[in-house]
Amino acid sequence: MKFAALRRGVFRSLVAFTLALAPLYGMSLTETAVAAPAKGKAAKASSGKQARSGSRGGHRHAWHRHAGGKNGIASRWSRRHAPRPQADEPDDTPVQAAAAPPLRQAVPKPAPIDNGHEVVSLVASGVGSTSARIASDLASVLDSDSLRVVPIIGKGTLPDLRDLGDSGLGDLALLQSDALANLPRDEREVVAARLGYVARLYNEEVHVVAERDISDLRQLAGRSVNIGREGSSNAVTARLIFDRLGIAPNYVQVDQPTALSQLKSGDIAATVMVGGRPIKALTDFASEGRFRLLPVPYEAALQDSYLPAKLANTDYGDLIAAGESVPTIAVGILLATIDAPEGSARYNRVGRFSEALFRNFEALRDPARHPKWREVNMAARISGWTRFKPVQDWLDGRRGIAEARNAGGAAPATPADEVAPSGVESDDAQQKLYQEYREWKRQREKWRKQ
Repeated sequence: MKFAALRRGVFRSLVAFTLALAPLYGMSLTETAVAAPAKGKAAKASSGKQARSGSRGGHRHAWHRHAGGKNGIASRWSRRHAPRPQADEPDDTPVQAAAAPPLRQAVPKPAPIDNGHEVVSLVASGVGSTSARIASDLASVLDSDSLRVVPIIGKGTLPDLRDLGDSGLGDLALLQSDALANLPRDEREVVAARLGYVARLYNEEVHVVAERDISDLRQLAGRSVNIGREGSSNAVTARLIFDRLGIAPNYVQVDQPTALSQLKSGDIAATVMVGGRPIKALTDFASEGRFRLLPVPYEAALQDSYLPAKLANTDYGDLIAAGESVPTIAVGILLATIDAPEGSARYNRVGRFSEALFRNFEALRDPARHPKWREVNMAARISGWTRFKPVQDWLDGRRGIAEARNAGGAAPATPADEVAPSGVESDDAQQKLYQEYREWKRQREKWRKQ
């Protein structure tokens, strides 16, 4: 019994040693497991029935574990470490074909949805500004199945339109007409060549709120005056006015709510606000008799860029005495575009916007909209700016109609360019203007089809 147990132990050691050396001699585990019983064949023949029963629990157990079972299928380890056949030696080892992983196919991007809308972006200045309310009116009134106007709140300045236009985001902007005035001459000509305007919309008045003991704008020289955030349209206009009048205050640049608070605390002497009257922030401002609106003289240095205007007690009861008015100046607000050559996508979008503006102008003059809409004169011309071509073509056609009427003995019509920038046309005149535009457009489309 002891000798048989010793023999089984030696056999097991031999099998284990052979399995360990198999990779070094280029043998698979299957070959090793077959070779191991062959070496111990004589020992099994002489061991008898008892030895055979013992082998079932010994070397056969190890053979099953390493060789993969009765069917002789190689284990995962043996398949990984088995030697690869040389190129000139045929490989007669049965190989199970592994299913190839499916190729990853690129998912095509969905095609853009064409809902028939022309989306026109419109840049305006700060949230509480007049231009922001005008932009909101345009978005509400002009929205239709074929057009959507999307206001973008920015600074409302020329660099704002230029940057957004370069990025493809800004189609139109509400700009002040003095936007080109502070540029060097060479740069002004380059920028002006890229710009066009659809219409001059309304005026924004210059408001200078100061302490009650200040009665003249020139008294602000050397004193702290807020002109608005750096780069804002408010700051651009305020600097231009002070520079042209030769006044040098100490500029403070904070937002207007902060400026009104500093004005009350005495930290600043005045603040300049440019906006369409009445400015809500000033109508809500409790001056308590301590502050007033200063007059802004309409001197020759300002007359090429600004218009004379007045602020009344009905606009600001706490800042202007009853029955009195304060002279000031106003800057025109343009509906401008940039880089819109004929045939471009932006040209087509602005063209559709212009048509919708003429078609819905009466709705914009509704009392529910901003009162500045009742100052708009679509035909007014702005010096130094080029009008958007489709609109200018229509105005030229309208002028031709007027000349034809005059030749036929009709009463002479006022040319569009001679209309005062601050003029307001009647409802009948605006309706007539739109009907002439529609007729001109029909004639132009008819001519193009010929």
